[in-house]
This record gives sequence, C-alpha cells and structure tokens, in this order.
Amino acid sequence: MKLTKYNKYKNTNIHWLGDIPQHWEVKRAKDISKIFVPQRDKPQLIETNEIPWVTSDLLKNSVLNLEKVKYFIDIKEVKIKGIRTVPKKSVLATCIGEFSLTAINLIPVVINQQIQAFTSFKKMNEYFFNYLIQSEKYKNYFDRISTATTLKYLNKEKFELTLTLIPPLPEQTAIANYLDQKTAQIDKKVDLLTQKIEKYKELKKSLINQTVCRGLDKNVKLKPSGIDWIGDIPEHWEVKRLKDIGFLYSGLSGKSAKDFNQENNINNRDFITFVNIANNQYIKKDNFGNVVILENDNQNQVKKNDLFFLMSSESYADIGKSSLLLEDIENTYLNSFCKGFRVTNKLIKPIFLNYLMSASSFRDNLIVQGKGFTRINLKIEKINDFQFVIPPLKEQTAIAQYLDEKTNKIDQITTNLSQQIEALKELRKTLINEVVTGQLKIYNG
Repeated sequence: MKLTKYNKYKNTNIHWLGDIPQHWEVKRAKDISKIFVPQRDKPQLIETNEIPWVTSDLLKNSVLNLEKVKYFIDIKEVKIKGIRTVPKKSVLATCIGEFSLTAINLIPVVINQQIQAFTSFKKMNEYFFNYLIQSEKYKNYFDRISTATTLKYLNKEKFELTLTLIPPLPEQTAIANYLDQKTAQIDKKVDLLTQKIEKYKELKKSLINQTVCRGLDKNVKLKPSGIDWIGDIPEHWEVKRLKDIGFLYSGLSGKSAKDFNQENNINNRDFITFVNIANNQYIKKDNFGNVVILENDNQNQVKKNDLFFLMSSESYADIGKSSLLLEDIENTYLNSFCKGFRVTNKLIKPIFLNYLMSASSFRDNLIVQGKGFTRINLKIEKINDFQFVIPPLKEQTAIAQYLDEKTNKIDQITTNLSQQIEALKELRKTLINEVVTGQLKIYNG
C-alpha cells in the first residue's frame, strides 16, 4: 500500500480541522458515540485477577496493556454495588494531562476518574476513532479547549462536542488496518533499539564496576578489602572513608521561591541544579539555573574539581547520585538539596572518585542509607563515613582516562540510538496525523 493525495478536498470552515476529503463528513462525538464517565466513589481494590482497575498509565496509543494492571475489582462488589464496567471495544482516553494517551479495551474494565470512554459507536470503526483522537491535530485541539488547573482537564461536555471526522466505514477500516500494520512495524523497531540501549547501559555499568574495584591489571594479586559488599581488591590498594580525604559543604540555604529564575536582576548568579547533577557524569555549564545572591549572603561557592551529591530526592533512583565539576567557574552556587565535596588530599583524583561513587556497587550501598517517605534523604554522616577503595595516584589517573574513553564511546552509541528512536516516534506521529485527518490517502499501488 502507498500514500497519495485525495482527488478533491472541501473546506470545513473550522480553523483547526482545515480542508478534508470531499466525501468525508464532520459530526460531533456525541452523535456517533456515548461518553462513559466513571463513578466518583472508588471501589475496593484487590490483587486477585478479576475485573481490571484501569488507570491512565496503562493507556499508550493502542490496545490496553493489561500486563501492567496492579489492582482489580471483586466481581461480587461490581454486582452488589452496581459498579459500571466499560464495555468491550470502547476507546479509553485520558481526560487529565496528556490527552493523546488512548487505548481500546478488549475485555470489560473499570476506569478511574482520569479516564473517559467512548462507547456504543454508530457507523464508526473504534480503531479508526482511536487513531483519530491520538493524532497531533486532535491532541493540540484538546490542549486548547481544556480547563487549566494544576493539570489540564477535559469534562464530558467538551468531549461530546468534539468535532469528529467521518470517512465512509470501509475507508475507516482500511485506514485503521494500515496504521495497525505500520505502527506495529515502527513500535517493533523502537523496542529493539530500546533493548540495545539497555544492553549498552548495562555494559557501561559493568565496565565501571569492574574497573574501579579491580583496576586495569587483570593479573594483579588480590586481598580482602574487609568490606562485604566490595570483596577482594588489589593488594596495594587502600580502604578510606570520605571524611579522611576532604570535606562536605552545604548548598544554598535561606532562599525562597521568589529568589530563583528572576529576569534581569543584577544580583542573579548561576547555581548548579538538581537535574544537572542527576543526569550528568560531569556538570554541564550550559544547564545552570539562576538565583539572587545579595552582597551579605553567606553562601558556599563551588570550585573546579568539586564533587556534588544529591542528598534529597523523591526516588531512590537519584539519591546519592554524584557529578563532578571539571571547569573553573566564578560566582556559582549549589542546589539546596545537594552537598558539595572538596578533596583536600593531594593523593586523590576527584575524577577517579566520581567514577567510584557512580559505580552501582557503591550506589546500591549508599541508597540503602536513604530514609523517608515523600522524600528520600541522606544524612551527612552517612556520606562522611562511607568507605571506598583507592589505588595509587598514577593508577587513579589511568583508570579515569580509560573509563572516559570507553564510556564516551558507549554514550555516543546510546545517543545515536536515542536519536533513531525519536525519529521513529516522530514518523509514527506524522503518519497517524496525515492519514486519519485525510491529508493522505491509502491506495494499492
């Protein structure tokens, strides 16, 4: 099958819809379907496999992914309390946040308040309709008409009045089948590339772990480190605590929200953000925030070769993450959720220490020290007393240079793979948008 233009188009006189094929119709959603709204009362949730309780994170532009369902509804409760289930082959759509998240359910389900469902279609292929409302044209429309609160919201009435493109039913089916085939091919390529990225990430993790704990000499004699989770180390290496080689200092303190990201304030100064540390092995100068620092403020400035730790986070994935500043910068400060570490021992290379602290064996044992519920926090003494292994200075330099070379190559590969994934995702979006809105026609050529 190939794509071409339709022979004739007509003007809908609706700005966001534009021109459509001459033989297509435009109707309101409520004229071709019913809108199913979930009840307000949350049912009792169980973990046994009965009727799925569907949340918006299970919707992903396709058939509903029930493998990730966490909770179910007791079928007895459904009957006794009269809980309504969404009938099969309904189109589920998020009504809060990202409106392009849609899916079709192939079994009856119960939906939560973040979802509304289109059911009981008249002369409408539900798979075509599913692709239609996840297209960029409809996503942008939903964004414009949504009510802006903390999250964008679409109520039932706005969904009902949504203007829907209606090709002849056989054409809808042909479009849906074509997009099923093409998007499945794209999704498979994306999955394969994603798996490759994960393998390279595991390779990078393994490479760092092995090198910072054993060094570059594969034949070196080993000795017990005295630390269970480290195991044996080269016999000429030492075990030290962080506080034996330098000192920790605090990030910004006493600042309120109004002090950050002001425009054109002469007292603005750069500060290293949480995300800059979380996402980078080395701090990036083009990714700073700004904060108002007055002349009498008593704040710690960062220096070249300072190491930074995330001391507070909403997840264990980020807690204790480290990043190193490799450049000289002036009048720059540190996020308040972080601590800086300045090496004072001349026999320690900060660049080696950063690799050491990013190794998963060290990260895993640092993470378990984190405490908290809504936020995970590390205490300063846990960082100070943290034990690590250290080779001679010359060996530290060689290890850091080796890891820079190897990890840079891996990072380049994963960046390339990520770019391919983004290009495929963009192709998927463009393909759906052009075919379901009538910009291009499917034909056997």
